[in-house]
Amino acid sequence: REDMKLLSLESLKRIFAANLESLAQTLEADEASIQDQLLSRIVTILLGNFWDRDRAYCERVLDALVGHILDQMQRDRGHATSMGLFYALFALGETFRAVYNALLLRLVKGMREKLPPHDTALCKLLLEVPILPQKEVVFFLKDMIVTSAMDREGDEEALEWATLGLNTLRDLVFERPSLRRACMNLSLACAMHTNQGLRAKAIKLVANTLYPVAYLQGDIEQFALKALRQLTTAREGSSKSLSTAEVSRHMELFFALCTKKHDLLHELLSMFARASQTQKQVMNQNVSSLAKRIPPTSPSVVGVVEAPPPGSEILLLLMLHSMAEEASALPKQLVRAIQRLYRKTGDARFLVPVFADLPKAEAVEILPKFVELPETARRTAIANAYKEGPEGRSAGNSLSASELFVRLHLIDEAKTGIPLKKLIECTTLCFKMSDIFTPKVLSMAIQQLVQYTPLPKLFMRTVIQTSKAAPQLKGFIVGLLGRLVEKRIWEDVRQWQGFLMCAKS
Repeated sequence: REDMKLLSLESLKRIFAANLESLAQTLEADEASIQDQLLSRIVTILLGNFWDRDRAYCERVLDALVGHILDQMQRDRGHATSMGLFYALFALGETFRAVYNALLLRLVKGMREKLPPHDTALCKLLLEVPILPQKEVVFFLKDMIVTSAMDREGDEEALEWATLGLNTLRDLVFERPSLRRACMNLSLACAMHTNQGLRAKAIKLVANTLYPVAYLQGDIEQFALKALRQLTTAREGSSKSLSTAEVSRHMELFFALCTKKHDLLHELLSMFARASQTQKQVMNQNVSSLAKRIPPTSPSVVGVVEAPPPGSEILLLLMLHSMAEEASALPKQLVRAIQRLYRKTGDARFLVPVFADLPKAEAVEILPKFVELPETARRTAIANAYKEGPEGRSAGNSLSASELFVRLHLIDEAKTGIPLKKLIECTTLCFKMSDIFTPKVLSMAIQQLVQYTPLPKLFMRTVIQTSKAAPQLKGFIVGLLGRLVEKRIWEDVRQWQGFLMCAKS
């Protein structure tokens, strides 16, 4: 028996040497196949005879064999040799399964140590061997993905290994039904990992590649929803609030899924209504990037606008603001849905994202409510409405910047109940936004305002502010004062005082 061991090892060495020598030559495919078959035959005889009787000897054989295959892999031949070995061992049945598994695990560990992470030979091997030991392979991939990312955080090579591991999981999900559940569960676990770089890559894999597949959607959605609900459970079970990083870790996958399945927006808005302050903060921070990846034409967006969950208004507003900023124009169906929501709730904040898309008459109608909004909201609406120019999004149909300026002066305090101070704040804001309310726009507005009798209350105040904001309009202002004399401006005490101040300046 010892002689057989010695002869077998010598035979292996000669075959190893012949294999390596043939790699330097142009070897016919049939000849290479014969060498691989001979190697497979000798290995199966050796391991079959000695596996139960002399494990140490078999371990040495496996080490030598793995070393030889790795040498071949670096010369683009190892895959064919390894496939021949695994199929030969697989053909021997269940009694040789322990030998098969031992060789496979030794080989994949060796490949991880010897090959660079950009080499896809490892993934190819796991996809093409006849059978995989589920528990051991998943543990190996978990170690390759997670341990690398944790122990060598920030290391580019470690991240490359993690990427290779995730790509392998992806392929195993599709190509190995017996490992599908285990590999998908590991992918999902990585999508909630504490390492941000690993988590981002796993979320991208799950959302872009796995989630679009119909038979995987249900499990992925359930996992993401469970992660969201864990936040509520954690909050109720502890007096200690979760950090923003921990909240983000639980939410990021669900946000990514929302970009693929827009119906999930309703669940997201519902959760916002029940969320803690920290959770709302994280959702507010992320909803803008989410909204930019969802087309405003989506029926799901119209659906949540028509029936938003109570308490979700702030998140919905942020989403609509982002869509309005990103789109050249919001679709009419969405604009109408937002208008209906405004009429239903009376919440003027919903006018801000659609102000740019309202027809002129409707924009004029809602101006009193618009004026009552906080300055930041008014500024946002104006900037969005005139980002393409002072004529607005649809020249002739939209309220132009000069028309808006005029209409602000014509709001009746008595009828609307709006204090004069609030109107002054609005006109002052227009002067601050000088990139929109240019000297040309101001002069056009003043030319329209001077035609009204009596003059609007803020008229002379606006003329004085214009003279300071646009010195180049000095000649225009002088001519305007002449017209005011013709209108007998001294008969209006308030306007006359303003006239004198303007004349002096």
